[in-house]
Amino acid sequence: MTRHVSTAVAVLFLALLPGLARADRKPLSSAQLFPTDGTVAPMNVSCRPSDGSRRSGSIHCNVHTVRIQGPPNAKAFAGQVTAAVIDFEVAQAKPERFKKYCDEIGSEEPPKFLPEVERTMLVATLAACRAGTYFLLLKLQLDGLRDVTAHQCSLFQFDWEQDFERVDDDTYVSNVGPSGLCNESVTETFHRDQKYDEWNYKQVVVKPAGKDKWCVEGIEVSEWSWLNYPTKLECMYWGR
Repeated sequence: MTRHVSTAVAVLFLALLPGLARADRKPLSSAQLFPTDGTVAPMNVSCRPSDGSRRSGSIHCNVHTVRIQGPPNAKAFAGQVTAAVIDFEVAQAKPERFKKYCDEIGSEEPPKFLPEVERTMLVATLAACRAGTYFLLLKLQLDGLRDVTAHQCSLFQFDWEQDFERVDDDTYVSNVGPSGLCNESVTETFHRDQKYDEWNYKQVVVKPAGKDKWCVEGIEVSEWSWLNYPTKLECMYWGR
């Protein structure tokens, strides 16, 4: 009799395991996520129940993203060099363009905190302007592309808040729009990785065709995962 009771208890315990595991799963309260496309843009998420209750059907999330844009790749860098040479050749026919450029450089207050290499180039540029040696301006620009731009990164920060409706224990969704100049619709989704009990994020932006030139029809999909880690960038300088 005892053996049969023990077996029954064991069977009941095993049957309850999925429910117990479900109850212990991590709620969507905080997460650090990384883009799946290899870019460097870690996302920090902090969420709380909208009405202060765990049984609420919605949550309110604060999202902070830092996107770091690395130095230009070889193709983009070559394009910048070519554009600089073409601009110089075009400007040669209109010397007043050089004078206007020099006047603007001379009238601007240089930033207090300027990397030494950029400060040196600024001094050389002002000297070339005063001497009227415009060809030297091209050389200085090309030197700047090689010595600074090729090793320069830029940092952008984005912060926003959003309410998400609970679809089930593993999914929260927000739908916004159509809104804005281009009547965009944005769907944001937090979904649980069932295997590891971690959260992922997906954003889908639907852009209809519009009259404004900036409104290009299309669909943009961006995804962040807890599993991805940022790519290492070699940044010697930071752009403004």
